[in-house]
Amino acid sequence: MSMLPWQGYWNKRNNGGHRRQEERFLQKEAREKLFHLEHGRSLLDFGCGSADLLVYYTQNFSDVVGVDFSTSMLASAERRLEKFGVSDVTLIEADDRTMWEHLDGDTFDRITSAGVIQCLDQDRLENFIIQAQDRLSPEGSIVLFDGLDPRIYPLFHLGVINREARRGPGTAILAWKYSAMKAEMIRRTLRGLSEYTVGYAHHPQTIQEIAKRNGLSAEFVSSMYYEYRYHAILKGL
Repeated sequence: MSMLPWQGYWNKRNNGGHRRQEERFLQKEAREKLFHLEHGRSLLDFGCGSADLLVYYTQNFSDVVGVDFSTSMLASAERRLEKFGVSDVTLIEADDRTMWEHLDGDTFDRITSAGVIQCLDQDRLENFIIQAQDRLSPEGSIVLFDGLDPRIYPLFHLGVINREARRGPGTAILAWKYSAMKAEMIRRTLRGLSEYTVGYAHHPQTIQEIAKRNGLSAEFVSSMYYEYRYHAILKGL
């Protein structure tokens, strides 16, 4: 099976590519996500990467499984879990389609991912949600963190709303960058790729429709630390 573009990107990396990688920032980001995950017995984190956030998730969950397709990321996750003295986490090497066969029928109070749905086209995203729904415990939820918002990401990409930039581009430069961005999006779409190099930007309405088709409710929350991302919280009706 050929490697997808996002798999090639992450295959050799050893950290999650957060906005900042210092521990204080990771702790704050994890605290935000734990607010939405709340507490429970069991948690499945798909795309756990190097366990940057997973080590903090274990504070609220006693039975934790982390899944990632990248051997380099999982190796980093093992080192990080050991560094934090966390020994009760199961790590599995798999992708969104093969992970389920490794779980032996286990169910989870929370199934989550962070910054992962941008790697899945709409069909794979819906399939992931359907498979996850079958593995939820009663009253469980699917929490998809940090989806790219197509209404906002272009403005970030163009430098208009990047909170870390000193100032946005001038009008002429902005017009040129916008034209170049749209042309690249068209070229990528014609080649069957995601519209942006960073992945697919799923409109919240798309996830709302997927949720409705599968008997789930959907709540959307803006990310605190990534102004162009949002969280989707899916629950049974």
